[in-house]
Amino acid sequence: MAAENPAKRLKTDAPLIGTHNGHFHADEALAVSMLQLLPAYRDSQLVRTRDPAVLAECHTVVDVGGEYDDSKKRYDHHQRGFDVVFPGHTTKLSSAGLVYMHFGKDIITAVTGLEGPDRDLLYEKLYNDFIEAFDANDNGINVIAPKDLEKAGLAKKFEDRGFSIASVVNRYNYGPRSALSKDTETPEAKQADEDMRFMTASRFVGEQFRYELTDRAESWLPARHQVKQAYDSRLQYDAQGRILVLPEGMPWADHLYNFEKETQQPQGVAPQVLYVLFPEDQPEGKWRIRAVSRENGGFENRKDLPDAWKGVRDEQLDQVSGIPGCVFVHAAGFIGGNKSFDGALAMAKKAVDITKFAAQCKQQEPHALRQPHHRSRQQETAHWIEDVIRGDSGRAGQTPPSEAHDSRRPVSSERQSRTEGSGTPFSPAFSLDKSTLSGRLTFTANAQFLQLFTPHIRGTAALSTTTGLERRNKTGSSHRHTTTMKYFQQTVDFDYTWEEVSTSNWRKYGPWNEKTPHVIAVDTLSRAVDPATGILRTERLITCRQSTPKWIQTILGGQDTSMVYETSYVDPVAKKLTLCSMNMTWSDLLNVRETCIYQPVAASPDKTAFTQRAEITALCGGWQKIKNSIEQFTVERFQQNAAKGKEGFEMVLERARQVFQEQREILKLQQAQQDSQILRKAKI
Repeated sequence: MAAENPAKRLKTDAPLIGTHNGHFHADEALAVSMLQLLPAYRDSQLVRTRDPAVLAECHTVVDVGGEYDDSKKRYDHHQRGFDVVFPGHTTKLSSAGLVYMHFGKDIITAVTGLEGPDRDLLYEKLYNDFIEAFDANDNGINVIAPKDLEKAGLAKKFEDRGFSIASVVNRYNYGPRSALSKDTETPEAKQADEDMRFMTASRFVGEQFRYELTDRAESWLPARHQVKQAYDSRLQYDAQGRILVLPEGMPWADHLYNFEKETQQPQGVAPQVLYVLFPEDQPEGKWRIRAVSRENGGFENRKDLPDAWKGVRDEQLDQVSGIPGCVFVHAAGFIGGNKSFDGALAMAKKAVDITKFAAQCKQQEPHALRQPHHRSRQQETAHWIEDVIRGDSGRAGQTPPSEAHDSRRPVSSERQSRTEGSGTPFSPAFSLDKSTLSGRLTFTANAQFLQLFTPHIRGTAALSTTTGLERRNKTGSSHRHTTTMKYFQQTVDFDYTWEEVSTSNWRKYGPWNEKTPHVIAVDTLSRAVDPATGILRTERLITCRQSTPKWIQTILGGQDTSMVYETSYVDPVAKKLTLCSMNMTWSDLLNVRETCIYQPVAASPDKTAFTQRAEITALCGGWQKIKNSIEQFTVERFQQNAAKGKEGFEMVLERARQVFQEQREILKLQQAQQDSQILRKAKI
């Protein structure tokens, strides 16, 4: 094997493989190992040298020689002008990619016996999942361009180079070294030691390739057929096809994403599966329910398992879900379990139909879960709003729980007519004429409407930090978790009475306000008057189209539509209008809580004081730079919109005063006419 004895190797019958000596990399180590999987090269020896004369005697040469020619079995990629890529890809090939491109199918057949379409499918899969990373590493290509990371304000938290196969192979360049001392080590012995370390590295990386190949052939490829059968029969479990049931645990994700892309869905069938069910390997017969990720390999789900189930087990989970036999749901909401198939299916069916938005604001958990350290986000949200209404400053600094939202179209006239046709009653909010809203529908709806609305909202895992929130651990001791935030605050007066302001608030985003073209729709979700206090409580969903800098658009995936959940309280006795709102879109990145209060000015009852406070917290973990940038951008946006907001609302107030004055004059004229008619009749 040593370079000093090439003549002996040249006499063997098996084709001789050549590569360079000196410092070695993962690509040629893999290239040599892959060649030796072929019957023709199984007994081949290796020459490691840079001597052109010796390399010329080799049957196959990889990663050295400055030549790429398959007819001559020369596979180098270092020469000027080399730009060969694997079909359908853009990554320039290394010696590993060149060998795989020309010998890969034969290698798959030699190891697995596969041929035909299955072999071709596996050939593409192995390059995507394994070989391309070697090509990219040897050519200095990053998974994500550093410039894009810099533009997005992202920084690495730790160094991960020591955990890649390339770094492990590189480590063999330095040890273990020969036991010979430097005084007695000859060039021949040094070369032999280097050759031994190369072959150790080549066997290691070749073993990883063979593991990948056999796993894909014996597990991934057979799973494709089973996933296809389950995908085609999924409608028997859910009319919209959102639940997939597998006969056993298997690598299903790749196949599911591919089938979804390849299949044209019939009318009324959901384009994506939300949950996958499969039995455990244990003999107890337990079943698992797994949420499907938004992207293959990602951690963000298309739809989490319900928030109230997260982190709950056994009997408590039975009570929360109303389904017997529950085993657990992970705190992140991506996986759960049940003792039976029927129980797991019931969990999936309930999860796809549960009203996420209603659960956030109205759902109550069992008493056992109402401990301070187990408080759910919907409970924290309710407590926050109650504190604002009471004026309690004890929790004023806490950040309310957030819900992320998958932005879709706002509630439209098409959705309204469809629901009305199914028997769901609707009533216009505050008797506003829809024609005056320029297509901005505002209406109330019952629970059936909320179920229709559910597919437009998704949840995220509960936040692990709060702002100024004191929590107690199991021993009874307490500690504080503090998250920095920025805030915007202003107080202004309107030269209008509180009655005018509180009434015009419902028309704030209508056509009278020329300063709010970004508001697409305002949907009233619920409205009720407390008979004991006379307080009017209203829940609304406000849909906006926001303009954001390109660097934020990069992070948000180009999304520019956002939704805000608003709860308002009108107290006619205290003459106080309170609005509490929070963002639902992007809330896994940004948490914005805004409180607005309208009250009469004490010294001037004909004026109304407006107090606004917005607390902004970016949820970016350790990425302090991007966290500060997002928070500062949001604060500046509030500052820019403050003057526009006051000016726009004054347009509404002025217009409302004119309309109401005209209405009063009409009523006065009508009353005068009626009085005149009464007098005439009396005289007669």
